[in-house]
Amino acid sequence: MEQGRLDATGVNNVAALGNMIMTQKVEYDFKYYKMEFDSDVSVLVLSEGKSLLPSDYHVPLRPEESSLQIFNAIIEAATYYLKEDIMNIIRIYLTSLKLVKYTISEDIQFVEDDFIEMRSNSDEDNPVTADDLHRLLVLARLVSLSRGFDTLDKECWEITKKMEAERLNRIKNRVASTI
Repeated sequence: MEQGRLDATGVNNVAALGNMIMTQKVEYDFKYYKMEFDSDVSVLVLSEGKSLLPSDYHVPLRPEESSLQIFNAIIEAATYYLKEDIMNIIRIYLTSLKLVKYTISEDIQFVEDDFIEMRSNSDEDNPVTADDLHRLLVLARLVSLSRGFDTLDKECWEITKKMEAERLNRIKNRVASTI
């Protein structure tokens, strides 16, 4: 989407997209009645600023200074190489990760220990909650599967915690730099 004004149809469409992203339901208007249908749509929102669309994860990009100098060439190369067949391979890979059987073994005491430590080290302005644990477990699943494992091990858990700490740090620094 480009910057500008949304008319009533645009507002309704953005609301419908937001609803689909958050609930995985799409409402159809059959003129005389409306009906919701379940969907299973993965959404990636790219935005230069705050997006109109909701998302579970915000990952501020932090390009290296040298990359900024050749940004236009990078975009041109990506446009050239990421043809439809390559994009379809990426889509198949991402979809297949959702379908891989993944198990969490009984032997994940390290997760429980880390969560207890995170909660005890958190402050009341920024408490660590069960939602934070859930988010880490979801990310750990994706990290594990991306590395070819069908169960969580300590190394993938540590990588996940590091990635999440970096993401949260970027968000904090981004907010601090806009104040």
